[in-house]
Amino acid sequence: MKQKTFALLAVILICNSSCYRRNSCLLLENTNIGLSAITDTWSCQHNDYSWAPYDGNFDVQGKIISSDIWTPQKNHSIAFQYKQILYCDSTLLEEDDVYFSPYTFKTIDGNRHEILSVGYDHHEKTWRCTYECAIEDNNGPFYGFCTYSIEKDKADSILNMWTDGKR
Repeated sequence: MKQKTFALLAVILICNSSCYRRNSCLLLENTNIGLSAITDTWSCQHNDYSWAPYDGNFDVQGKIISSDIWTPQKNHSIAFQYKQILYCDSTLLEEDDVYFSPYTFKTIDGNRHEILSVGYDHHEKTWRCTYECAIEDNNGPFYGFCTYSIEKDKADSILNMWTDGKR
């Protein structure tokens, strides 16, 4: 009897240590933080497990973070690709708008765009931006890529350059 009770207790503890699993995307209110606002014309793909890690200090206590990928039906801007939302239960953790440059660069694996991610950590109330930029190879016709963490104003500058100020 003790073994059955222990096994049941272990199952209950494991279930309580996981984030609540949703069957659909988390509905967001417009947060007015300067990122693209989701409208009713956008489509969403819900993922029980996040595609990207959460780098903030929200204590998930070993829980698995979910993510939603929102894509506008009509081209939002030339560079805009998608919005990723990371959350645990109903706690919104991070919101990232992902942009591709209008330029392609030849790599050994084919052509690739530079990528800019403009993210906001809703728990820490801070911006988290990354830039995957092309680096020319001096020994050949190919480019490599390097990822940098950048400040929000630098991300805005890159985005304005990619869209010619048409945001």
